[in-house]
Amino acid sequence: MNGRKSFLKLERSSSSYVQHNTKWDDSFVDKVYEMCKLGSNDQLLAIALDVSPTTISKWKRDKPEFREAIEKAKAKVNHQVAVAFYLSCIGYDYEEEETLESADGKISTKTIKKHKCGDPIAQYRYLNLRQRDEWCDEAGRLSGNTNITINNINNLDLSLLNTEEIKLALKLGMQQRPIGTGE
Repeated sequence: MNGRKSFLKLERSSSSYVQHNTKWDDSFVDKVYEMCKLGSNDQLLAIALDVSPTTISKWKRDKPEFREAIEKAKAKVNHQVAVAFYLSCIGYDYEEEETLESADGKISTKTIKKHKCGDPIAQYRYLNLRQRDEWCDEAGRLSGNTNITINNINNLDLSLLNTEEIKLALKLGMQQRPIGTGE
């Protein structure tokens, strides 16, 4: 080694030793931020930065900017997932471009407004987490069975539903509870 300090660390992997770089580089902060926004965990960060998972843990402890980059990226992604989950519960409107060709061969595009209804499984999971006493099934979690029985169906406030949804609710035997009462 000619008296120079080595920046490589040996780590035992199965029956052989694997060499990892342990030298810190400020560019790692931006790299881990981008990787964590894509869902990378410590193991994948270690592979991408050519370090051991132990080094990642050490840097998270010793380098606040490194730890904060990971936490901020994960918080951002968690927020995006939470918003997407919430929208899948309540439904959302969106626009879609449709290309049309007329009889004379002219091509035009038309913007169509569409509505994606809320997903009943997502709604059940949300209520099961938020109002456990009222919505929790016997096992305390969704079992994967898509045939859901809701015991408190008559306690639903249907005032936010559109006409089609109210007709469907009435067809299913749901009743509108009086607004402002807990009954």
